[in-house]
Amino acid sequence: MILGSWRFAGQGLEHAYFFGAGGELIHSSRRSPDVAPDLAMLTWRIEGEELLIDQPSAPRVDRLPFQLASEATLRIGDSWYVRETEPLNPEAPRLALIAAAAWYGAQNVHPSGEPFIPFLMIERGVKRELVRLVASTAEEAERAAQERLARDVFTRAAWARDGRVRMPEPHDAVLVDCVEPGQPPLNYAAPYVLDGAAARVRGFMRLDATPPTFR
Repeated sequence: MILGSWRFAGQGLEHAYFFGAGGELIHSSRRSPDVAPDLAMLTWRIEGEELLIDQPSAPRVDRLPFQLASEATLRIGDSWYVRETEPLNPEAPRLALIAAAAWYGAQNVHPSGEPFIPFLMIERGVKRELVRLVASTAEEAERAAQERLARDVFTRAAWARDGRVRMPEPHDAVLVDCVEPGQPPLNYAAPYVLDGAAARVRGFMRLDATPPTFR
C-alpha cells in the first residue's frame, strides 16, 4: 500500500513524500539538518502504472511511472524511496488533513462570496467523516465543534470555516485548525480566489494565533 511516509533513498536533497488517504500528497524537503523542512501541498492519484501528481494552486499534472517493489520500497520515476521509520516531517499526516479540508472548503464557496457551512473533517485511521455544523453564528458553530470532538474518539480532526487573513490586505481564506488528542492545534489559512464559478486555493499560511484546544 502506497499510503504513508516515504523518504528518498539516494544522494542529494533530503526529501520525503506523505501519501494521504484522500489523495493529498505532502512533499517535505530539507537542505540542512538544522532548518525546518520546506513544504508543498500536492495531490496524487494512480492511473494504471503511472502516479499523477498535481499542485492545485498552479495546476499542472506530472505523470511518473511508479512501482511498489515491496512494503518498504517504492520507485517513483528513476528515484527510490523507503518507508520512513523516523519521519522527516512528523506533521505530515496533520498537514494532509489540513490540505484536504482547505480544498473541500474552497469547493463549497458560493460564487456570490457567501461563506460555506463550517465543518469538521474527522479522521479515524484511513477513514474520514465529514460533519457540517449549521448554526446561527460563528460562535455557536465553534461551540458545536468543540462539543462534538469532546465526546468523540478520533485520530485527528480538522475544524474548517470561511474567514479572512491579511496578506497584507484582507483576503478571503479557508481557516483550518487540525487537532490531535493531547497535542496543541496546528493552525493554517488557505487564501482563495474566485475563478469563474469556482474558488481556487492559492496556497497555505501557518497562523501564529492558537485557538482553544478542543480536548
